[in-house]
Amino acid sequence: ALAQAIDTHAPDLIVLAGFMRLLGPECVRRYEGRMLNIHPSLLPAFPGLHTHRRAIEAGCKIAGATVHFVTAQLDHGPIVLQATVPVLPNDDEDSLSARVLAQEHVIYPRAVRWFVQGQLRTERGVALFFNRAESLSRGARVSVGGTLSGRAPASAHGAGGRVGGGVARIAAVEMARRYPRARGSGAGRAGRGRA
Repeated sequence: ALAQAIDTHAPDLIVLAGFMRLLGPECVRRYEGRMLNIHPSLLPAFPGLHTHRRAIEAGCKIAGATVHFVTAQLDHGPIVLQATVPVLPNDDEDSLSARVLAQEHVIYPRAVRWFVQGQLRTERGVALFFNRAESLSRGARVSVGGTLSGRAPASAHGAGGRVGGGVARIAAVEMARRYPRARGSGAGRAGRGRA
């Protein structure tokens, strides 16, 4: 049901936000290389739920958010982009969450734009970003918000992000509300999300 609903829109990219379900392997495989998620931690640290509480309890000095390609393993897909915020001495879950959320609103649209512009792809389990203004032959390194977003490939072509004409159809999926019991798509209850 979920895959059918998505397929009716024929998206080039699926953008998950607030999606509190695990997608089954069939569904993930169907959209491999064209499904992004955002997670409120600096993955691979703190996958799943209660990320802000766990970061505070662990004594982290920084926290943040990660945009990543979706894989069958929970919150472990190729990392596209990360943003950091300091963990302040008087932080609680709510105050830390608010600062991280502000960064999410910056990095998620940026990652989507990179995909739509054909500047983002995956190769051997790694997300790669390339800036057409940079020399592709030397592998330009791009730093955004103090985090390394990728290394430019020698070729601008390949699977997972090349969109004809630079225009993509994007399905922003917040299907948990509309399809709480999606069957046949591999979707089910998940143990992940925001704290």
